[in-house]
Amino acid sequence: MKYLNEYTSGEDTQVTTGSTAINSISAFVLNENKVFIAIHYLNSIKGIVCTVEGASITTGIETVLANIASGNIAVLSENRIFLSFLSGYYLYGSVFEIEENAITLIAHKQLSSLVHSSSPAPLIVSLSSSKVFIMHNSNNQRTGVVYGIVCVISENEITAGKDTVLTNGYGSRLIKLLNEKVFISFVYSNGIARGIACSVLNTTITAGTYAQMLTSESLSYKVSINYLGNDKIFIGHSNSSESYPIYGRICTISGTSISLGTDTKLNSNSNVGKTMLVTVLSENKIFITCTAGSSNSKQLYGMLCEVTGTTITVKVIDRQLSNIAFMSDSGNYYAVNLTVISDNRICILFKYQYSVYGQSSYPINLDMIICEIDEDLINIVERVNLSNEASSFNGVAGICTPNGNIFIRYIYLTYTSYMKMIKKVNLVLPITSPTDDIYGVAKDNGEEDAMVDVYRPLEGVAV
Repeated sequence: MKYLNEYTSGEDTQVTTGSTAINSISAFVLNENKVFIAIHYLNSIKGIVCTVEGASITTGIETVLANIASGNIAVLSENRIFLSFLSGYYLYGSVFEIEENAITLIAHKQLSSLVHSSSPAPLIVSLSSSKVFIMHNSNNQRTGVVYGIVCVISENEITAGKDTVLTNGYGSRLIKLLNEKVFISFVYSNGIARGIACSVLNTTITAGTYAQMLTSESLSYKVSINYLGNDKIFIGHSNSSESYPIYGRICTISGTSISLGTDTKLNSNSNVGKTMLVTVLSENKIFITCTAGSSNSKQLYGMLCEVTGTTITVKVIDRQLSNIAFMSDSGNYYAVNLTVISDNRICILFKYQYSVYGQSSYPINLDMIICEIDEDLINIVERVNLSNEASSFNGVAGICTPNGNIFIRYIYLTYTSYMKMIKKVNLVLPITSPTDDIYGVAKDNGEEDAMVDVYRPLEGVAV
């Protein structure tokens, strides 16, 4: 008998430390054994390469990528990345090559003469291993202008196309579509969410006509834009004038035209939309988490939705994921991160605080919950407490490599970044007689002496 529900946790590996506060950490998969980490300090962006052997992590040398606080990265290949950032009000691009654990700058260029005023970091996606699309805003106002620019990367040179006006407003999300197209979500002066699709030919950008994705500013609350694949977008959102339920809508893109499906209420419970977090499992499966309950007795729940064409159907609405009541979100007592492992398996990193009778201090835990989707069921196949002293953990997030291993990153006490490796183990357990312990329930029928996958039940959890 073989089951695939085992994950083993490696030791926490210190990636970097110093006296400069860390704003955030981002991570990018290069291949199944290598991850690129970008550390955003107050006045610089630095990079470091992490490689894995077994459940151990080896880190390279921390390298300065830019002397600026914010920027965004696109992976070109397993040994090249592109960094886009603003410096002195101008847009720049840099290409770095990765060999072993070393990071080397091979190209750098000012991309645009446009002067940016109080603009956020540009957003970037790779269209291919030698081409990127960069979206940037003229300022941080809804009445600003959204621009796009395409860059082509040769061996050690960046060629920038024309900086193109895409629309008026403030762009907030950039998604790569098929056939060198992108989707941009933005808001205009009325605060209503809009979307626009753009096509690319060489370095020329053609923008379509924008679509008003939602009908009012109250509906444009907690908007989550997610790519389903095959030029299809899922819009998750809530309604501030309706006790914050959860809504969903499908957008399909043909060329640069956007068609909107019916806006569907997915969960009518009060306030669930305030805390929803959306991720895509496959083109027709969406997983959503949210919280419900009284202020000091919250629970984390999972929802499963199925997409057929532009129709969204709720398959599971209130699957309880947490195993202990935790404190409300008003004081940042909890945080959730979703990492997709496969089209039927997801890792939930859950940081939470709960009250203990008679104690003045409250423990803060970090749990890892592995869920498997089977038809219309959400099965919890693994629950591991990674720390019961997580009060100093910030920015906890995961990233999954192609072979199913999970890297977890977090900031400890503002100044130190850590990585933890959660390695997937394909564990084989033989059953030699009918009196042996039962380790799980077989997913499929099998012949005698065959290897089969099984569900391994947790204590007190039905599967």
